[in-house]
Amino acid sequence: MNDEKDFATEVANARDELLAGIGEMPPFCWMIALATKISDKLTAAIERATYEEENMDDVKITVPGISAEEATENIRRNMELLNRPPMTERVREEFRQIFTESVKRRGATELLDWLDRNGFFTAPASTKHHLAIPGGLALHSLNVYRRLVEIAEKEEDGQTPAYKTQALPLESIAIMALLHDVCKTDCYHWDTATDTYKFRDPLPMGHGEKSVYMITRYMELYPTEALAIRWHMGAYDDAVKGGTRAFNAAMKMTPWVWRLHQADMIATWEDERSGDNGNA
Repeated sequence: MNDEKDFATEVANARDELLAGIGEMPPFCWMIALATKISDKLTAAIERATYEEENMDDVKITVPGISAEEATENIRRNMELLNRPPMTERVREEFRQIFTESVKRRGATELLDWLDRNGFFTAPASTKHHLAIPGGLALHSLNVYRRLVEIAEKEEDGQTPAYKTQALPLESIAIMALLHDVCKTDCYHWDTATDTYKFRDPLPMGHGEKSVYMITRYMELYPTEALAIRWHMGAYDDAVKGGTRAFNAAMKMTPWVWRLHQADMIATWEDERSGDNGNA
């Protein structure tokens, strides 16, 4: 038995001497140091994991400044945001729902389907100024619709009695607001070289007049609707800049010309430039 111990001792001593010798050799000394460092880290990690497992009942996970209920609610809301449809799809569905529920005119369904096929619901509202994002054109149209409804409701309630003239049904309001910018359909194209939208009009007919033309290819417009859509750019219209008096004459014929222009401006300057561009 003593011989066996002596033999084991001699082997252990020989191993230690061999390792010591290797450690003194320049090509291998760094390997010994690295192995020792890794061994120490592994040992510490194992000890820490063992301790945490044995004392798990005493461990409490907390987030500073927020309760467990609030954390759960935040997770729920974030999951809803992750799982809901993209902004373009949500805007498309809302636009189609409002349009189909409000507009019963002959040809309305065909017009809506044409817009869908030709990229109206994926187009931006501009190249860089407001809602220059996919789906921005439809979202802008919805914003104008809400503002025009708001203007009409205030006048009906007598909040602006001086302008309480020529009330229109919701169908006309929906047509004017939702379709005023259909002229922009198929005009914005993404340029991968500059990572921006470029404007190329396949039918350079103007702005408001082009929208009227495109709508009436499928659906009839009443004179008030056509005038409002035609002149919704107000003084920004190229024809007005050129000196035409038709814009003033149109405003005298119907207040919906400047009402639609007002709704367009509020949506552009208030709702879209100071908002979240539809990302929320």
